[in-house]
Amino acid sequence: MSLGSLGTRSDFWSLGYYDGDCYVVRSKPHCVHSIASLYSMEKRFRAGKYVATVRAYCTPGGPERIFPFGFENHHGFAEEGIISFLLRHGDHYVMSSFNGETYETKLPQQDWTHETILGIDWGVGEVTFSVDGEDLVTHRTDMSEGSWFIETIGCQLPQEIYAYQKGFDKK
Repeated sequence: MSLGSLGTRSDFWSLGYYDGDCYVVRSKPHCVHSIASLYSMEKRFRAGKYVATVRAYCTPGGPERIFPFGFENHHGFAEEGIISFLLRHGDHYVMSSFNGETYETKLPQQDWTHETILGIDWGVGEVTFSVDGEDLVTHRTDMSEGSWFIETIGCQLPQEIYAYQKGFDKK
């Protein structure tokens, strides 16, 4: 699926790019603060069923967050609307917003270091998250549209963190 023009936010210690096969965001180790983002600048997405094949890694217990697949109303401001998967401190979550509040649900037994198919079934007022075709969690959401994004955020990382996404599609 075409994402149109991409925006990127990165610093000396991070990278965000498309390698011809995957969208990639990665943050390098031993930096004070690192952030790498890719997001659709002009193209907005609305209710529908979306899937992406991803790989993502962060250090268990480490000081980082990775968003391997999601949509945001205004990139970088989750409180204004978000529908996303999240890997934080080695744990896996889904998150969404409703009436200005952001909600998270921890997912059991996940390993996104291998190719995993993440699904977002976004309807009016709710979103269902799936992993490898299995519906796991349904949240309320007040987002009516949003930009696609992937992102890594770290602080004094012990090793590189990353997210790779390929096969993004609307079903």
